[in-house]
Amino acid sequence: MKYRLTPLNIASLILIGFSLYTIIFTGGWGVLLCLYYIIPIGISGLLFDFLVQKLSQKYRWTFIIEISLLAVLFICYSYTRRTITLIIPDHLQNKYIVTIYGVDNAQRLPKGPLPWNHEVTVPANGILLTSSDLDGNLPVEKMKTYSGTEIKMMSAKNKFGWLIYIYENNKFKCNEKTYSYKVWLVDSSYVSPTSNLEDSLKSYIKEQFCKH
Repeated sequence: MKYRLTPLNIASLILIGFSLYTIIFTGGWGVLLCLYYIIPIGISGLLFDFLVQKLSQKYRWTFIIEISLLAVLFICYSYTRRTITLIIPDHLQNKYIVTIYGVDNAQRLPKGPLPWNHEVTVPANGILLTSSDLDGNLPVEKMKTYSGTEIKMMSAKNKFGWLIYIYENNKFKCNEKTYSYKVWLVDSSYVSPTSNLEDSLKSYIKEQFCKH
């Protein structure tokens, strides 16, 4: 068997090379990601490529098989990265963006496979109403303002950004009906969720929503 360059072993070598560069020059959490995920994937790709080349009689079939495999993997990965972008006001009435789910006659949030990226405009009061269920969100969430400025998720390096508040009982009652909700904090400082803060948020949500 004459071992040749193929789409799969090229892709696998790129992954391994990228991982080694990250481990040597970058550091941080990326090292663990490379050691436990990316490098094993690259090695598995090389082993699978060796097996295909050994069993396949023609290079053309090896090429077709591996291109098809890479295409399927890329589509599957892209599906897990489907994104919903919330377009929020440049100047919020408070620090919070709220989505209330299960509202009759409200717009449904996108959840289908196509297109991969969706944008939803949040009203000026920061409260988005939708008839969708809480569990029907797309895998990736992003934010940007009406003027087009992207707001990234808050981190140690990114002091201004957004975070999701998750409460065990993220529900409230209005006019004898129970609604689910989710809250994003958009601020330059992180405040740990507390029962007092949750009560304050629920009061604000009811004031804005239940009066309609």
